[in-house]
Formats: sequence, structure tokens, C-alpha cells
Amino acid sequence: MKESIIYFILDECSNSVKIGYTTIKGLKKRIETLQIGTPNELTLLGATWGDKKIEKQLHEKFHYSHIRGEWFHYTKELEEFIAECWDFRIIESLKSKIYNKLIYKSNEVKNGKQF
Repeated sequence: MKESIIYFILDECSNSVKIGYTTIKGLKKRIETLQIGTPNELTLLGATWGDKKIEKQLHEKFHYSHIRGEWFHYTKELEEFIAECWDFRIIESLKSKIYNKLIYKSNEVKNGKQF
């Protein structure tokens, strides 16, 4: 099984997405750490297999919506990219509140609803 992943986390207040890199084992802890650092609600939108090189390529792909660091405006193009590339098996392995929240959010994306 691959260990490195690219994750997409939404800050619901600022409507911005963090495109980051971690390991499958480190994902839950990474999300918890990010949540501690902000009063805003964070939601895991998805994750896919990838490494630092792919993370850099994604940062370059979405450079036009770059805010700061690894944060990007949540554009329609980014939303569609996440919906197309995420790997459900990564999220399923978390089996947590984060997982349940993702199921709800992914169903909204599939049904074309805004969140």
C-alpha cells in the first residue's frame, strides 16, 4: 500500500483550501493539528495518493488562486479536481468523525449542492 498522500482541507469561513502532503498514518493527526491552530471549521474534502513532487505540481496548477503558503481559494476548478481525484479508501481508513463529515460533504458535491 502506498503511504504518501495529498490532502485537501477546506476552511469553511474563508472558503480556502489547503493542499498538503502527509502520510496515510499521519493524516488524522495533521487535520487535528491544523484545527487546533484556527477558530474556523476545517473539513477534509478528499485525499489522493501522491508525494511532495505531486503536491508541488498541484500548487503550480492552481497558482492563479494562491493565497499564502499551501492555501488556495476554493474555485470551481479546484472543487471539480478534488471530486475527480480523491480516493475513498484513504478516507475510509480513518473511521472517525472526520470520515463521517467527509461522507456528508462528498454527497453534497455529487449532488451539485453548495456548502
